[in-house]
Amino acid sequence: MIFNWFRAIILMAIIGLLGVAGFYWFETENSGVDFSFDITEAIAVGKPFDIFVNVANNSGNVLADAQLTLILPEGVVLAGEPEEKNVSNKTLGDVGVGGTNSQSFKLIVLNGLNSVKTLEAVMVYANGSSRFEESKIFDLLVEESALDLKIEVPEKALSADDFEIKIFYKNNSDVKIDNMELNIDYPPVFKFSQAGLSPDEGN
Repeated sequence: MIFNWFRAIILMAIIGLLGVAGFYWFETENSGVDFSFDITEAIAVGKPFDIFVNVANNSGNVLADAQLTLILPEGVVLAGEPEEKNVSNKTLGDVGVGGTNSQSFKLIVLNGLNSVKTLEAVMVYANGSSRFEESKIFDLLVEESALDLKIEVPEKALSADDFEIKIFYKNNSDVKIDNMELNIDYPPVFKFSQAGLSPDEGN
């Protein structure tokens, strides 16, 4: 009787070990999904740029019905899309063993010079009847601005005297900036007199 119980315990232990080993192998086979991000230029506020999200299947299984999602932080938008849209989805289909897939996204940074914007890429895929998810984050360093703005004011101004403010702006990018607006706020004690270009609204 004791021998039979001992043999049963040993058998259960072997089955348990085989189950753990099988699970580990399955997880290892499905964990070889790699992401990388490519950007070909410095990031500037206000200038559209392309970012490439590359997926490599280094697992031993086909990544079936793969879907790629790019999630944008506040202050980064998809070019040509409403500012409220901060998610872009793309269908990759099946990615074979050892296969790769690269998707491009055209983005614009709206604000945050000398800041870091964090993007997240998420891929969902099927293996058999199960679905899996892999994700990776990427930090964008915003180092430049597409537009330079400079203001010149007098060192001092006497009450009731007119004085002049000069505003200079320059497009540092290689793309045309459309529909640019210049807004100036000044204290209530100041009175607007005139400008080189007549204001479209307010004064």
